[in-house]
Amino acid sequence: MGLKIYTYSNPYEIRRESYWNEIKDCAHFCVSQTMVNGFEDIYPSLKEGGYLTTIRILINTLYSDWEDENIRVKQIMEVDNAINALPLDEDVTGNSRRSLEYNTKSLVK
Repeated sequence: MGLKIYTYSNPYEIRRESYWNEIKDCAHFCVSQTMVNGFEDIYPSLKEGGYLTTIRILINTLYSDWEDENIRVKQIMEVDNAINALPLDEDVTGNSRRSLEYNTKSLVK
């Protein structure tokens, strides 16, 4: 079993998605506490099961030093190295790479 990432167009109607039965009993990691709060209101079973939290809480639980400044510099360097290693040959103008490089800090965050 691997990690799967699902997207949906309307969080208020996620129960209507074809994969709802597959994910309804799984943990859900949201990008913001606002989204967690909204999901708790709409899907009480997720709240009751303790299946709902933010990605930030998950990461900080797994990696206690994740937001340490020294680690942050290393993270930026790693993302920068990954961007430079991407095979973006099809983008002859270099716009994709420049866009990623310009947004490296946002990508890390």
